[in-house]
Amino acid sequence: MKLTRRDILRFAGGSILGTMCTPLPWKLLDDSSIWTQNWSLTPTLPRGAMTTRSTFCTLCPAGCAVGARCVNSVPFAFDAVPGHPLGGGALCPVGLAAHHMPYHSLRLDGPQQFSGKGADSHLTAIALQDAIAQIRAALASASASGATVAVLDQRPGRAISALYQRFLAAYPSHAYITAPAGTDETITSLAALSNGTMPDAGFDLEHTRTVLSFGAPVLDGWGQPGRTQAVFVDRAAKGVKLIQIESHRSRTAAGADLWLPIRPGTEAAVALSIANVIVRESLYAPGAERSFADFAAYRELVMRYHPHPVSALAGVAPDAIVQAARAFAHGPSIALSGGEAAAGSLPQAARSIIAGLNLLCGTVGREGGIVYRDEAATPVVPATRLQDVPDRSIRVLIMDAAESGEAFPAGLLEKKLVPDTSVVVLLGPTLTVRSSMADYLIPASGALEGWEELPSVPGAPVTSYAVVSPLLPGRTNVTDPVAFLTAVSGSFDAGVKDTQELLRRRADELHAAKRGTIVSADGAVRTAVASMASGGEVWDALVAGGCWLGESPAVKPGAVRFALLPADAEAGVAESTRPITSDSRNVVLEPFGMRGALSTGAISPIMSKIFQESNLRAAGGSLLLNPATASAIGVADRSMVTVKTARGSAKARVYVDASVMPGVARAAVGPLPNQTPVSEELGMTAVLELCTLRPDGTWRYTDATIEKVS
Repeated sequence: MKLTRRDILRFAGGSILGTMCTPLPWKLLDDSSIWTQNWSLTPTLPRGAMTTRSTFCTLCPAGCAVGARCVNSVPFAFDAVPGHPLGGGALCPVGLAAHHMPYHSLRLDGPQQFSGKGADSHLTAIALQDAIAQIRAALASASASGATVAVLDQRPGRAISALYQRFLAAYPSHAYITAPAGTDETITSLAALSNGTMPDAGFDLEHTRTVLSFGAPVLDGWGQPGRTQAVFVDRAAKGVKLIQIESHRSRTAAGADLWLPIRPGTEAAVALSIANVIVRESLYAPGAERSFADFAAYRELVMRYHPHPVSALAGVAPDAIVQAARAFAHGPSIALSGGEAAAGSLPQAARSIIAGLNLLCGTVGREGGIVYRDEAATPVVPATRLQDVPDRSIRVLIMDAAESGEAFPAGLLEKKLVPDTSVVVLLGPTLTVRSSMADYLIPASGALEGWEELPSVPGAPVTSYAVVSPLLPGRTNVTDPVAFLTAVSGSFDAGVKDTQELLRRRADELHAAKRGTIVSADGAVRTAVASMASGGEVWDALVAGGCWLGESPAVKPGAVRFALLPADAEAGVAESTRPITSDSRNVVLEPFGMRGALSTGAISPIMSKIFQESNLRAAGGSLLLNPATASAIGVADRSMVTVKTARGSAKARVYVDASVMPGVARAAVGPLPNQTPVSEELGMTAVLELCTLRPDGTWRYTDATIEKVS
């Protein structure tokens, strides 16, 4: 069967996946039910020693600690490790089925190449040495012409990340790129407001009193789910409050102490209005006027956003804004923004204003607020987020196998590539939506099959590092990234032969630094690295399931200088506080989804089936409308509609949902239900490609119209 780019998008979305994939566990269940009716054919189940291996889930950056239950060393179940500092004793539904991934039906069985750039170009097998030769030629051509060579690393901070940077340094023009959104966007916004000396930082949720979240899915897969759940369980008794500000009654909004259902796109105005209350009532941190050189300009700006006019703009009661402001000012508190897995970040101006609330109330560098972290185990190399890369600049792009668990539109990547002549290489284990963006697919080790590493968890209050050793034998057709870099360069000296040796060297460097502690696999024993005899001892502890934790650095008060506003605040704020209007047919289109579960190729097919067919999660192709909106358009529950934006149109199935604000259409980004017959329905790719890309590279809200399919 010849696969095209269009087919991969359909398969990864799940449209006809159910007819072609045969996940091993479901196959075994099916066979068992049949064979038990014919005892001569009863399958023989594996027998052997029952053991438990300590390891970590690597399907997203959270890196939760797990105990892998095995038969004959083959894992068959994952359990969370209670009390472990990485994960907090819980696993998300995606991680619970991580041991299914080696049997995924979309695994690559060898190097593949697309015949062209179009959607109907065919995917065909290619010998590894031929693919290497062609990629090497593309790199040499880019180097000779001064064109940009880039690496997209969605999980920076690893030893391989530093190696990527060394590899790129050989090219006259290069870019080390990270994903366009993530859990740490508040931290990066604060860093942009600093004088360039802000250390790495995280959220001290365990000691905070109020979390003010602008759309971050705090109770639904944000950060490390186990840790977050532990913070907010029994919070009434602990005096902890969660205030959620977003248009949709999400799981986080439903579980919050206070929910402000604002109109989409008015986050910046509401944040300024909260600042207005804090400034007018002098609830800000003592000495703020002297600490921030732009305090006068900040005061002048926020005075324009009194809660009453903002109330009319955002559609929320002014008293609710005042209540949120007073609760936030009664710190220690943390203000968060965005982080939605499919919708990406809020506009840059809104992110800066929200991050500035932390500065206004003095919660940065304070226990219970945003605390500074020790240096990471691996030096974090300077990176450029994808949206900040100049358009039409990348000639050769290598995409690393590690996933952030979040999505971005293919159009955002395409606008960064040199048209027609660019070459994109994907190092990955399975066909996913990202595979359709590549020209060459080079199989890499999948979960449980190769050496992996877990850098510091985004947003955690301390830095960390863990090594994941293989639980299953490696496949013969995979290519180690270290060997790949050496092969395609021809002259690059990695200094190590493979990933295992690279990670072993990292353990030696940890020992030489004499910093931090090693936590045992069960989380019960902590050993100072300085007391360990050698790098070999550190390595053995890491391979046994332990992890390294950093220390809280000593930061002198005043050493980090911040501004409350970005340089282009006026223009950015004016644009981001513009209200988005809607009427009976015109709506605001909002994509949404769960981190790590946005593509069939990235999750277990079993979890895909349970998630979607149980209605616990909205499946891809679903469009959620308020009853009033559906009535105005003239559509009923489960009707088919056409969604149109300035970028195109797609079909979707309507689900009437009172938790959605009138005038808003929430489009689920995720794998379509197995065996969905109409592949043109609104799947992951269609949703994101319908969204308008703003100049700052965000795509959160898009004006759209909806028409009933007759």
